[in-house]
Amino acid sequence: MLHRNNVQVHVSRSFDEDLQALKLQVQKPVGPRTQFRRQALELLTKLYLPQPSPANIRESSLYSWLPSACELHGESQALDHALLAFCVVQVAVTNTGSASVDEALEVYNDALKKLRGEIEDFGAGRSDEILATISVLTTSEVLLSWQPSSHTEL
Repeated sequence: MLHRNNVQVHVSRSFDEDLQALKLQVQKPVGPRTQFRRQALELLTKLYLPQPSPANIRESSLYSWLPSACELHGESQALDHALLAFCVVQVAVTNTGSASVDEALEVYNDALKKLRGEIEDFGAGRSDEILATISVLTTSEVLLSWQPSSHTEL
């Protein structure tokens, strides 16, 4: 919110600014992970979820997994990196910011590495977060596979 002459004016951030804020939060986590995940969901709601009524998303089994994944409270770098990757993928494939398919692939691959580490350390008991991570990364991969420059790189 911006205040001008005692009037509140809503200043929306660009998708690039939203992505940059998410990247900083993944690199240096501060606060509960649900805060980061809520912000990722806000960006994905604008880019991925059907419009104009995202309020009905929970009722649609097709899209209900995304809010559920973002509400998980467990610590999971893999899930956070997967959500970041999904955001970058969405910005890249929708051409709504400066993110490229190459950048999306790089962030996606980083998320895969985090997932592998969490699977190998399964004793940590993060099965819900691991399943959510797999869902997010699978959706990202499907979207990336439709991009001409990504067919040989996945």
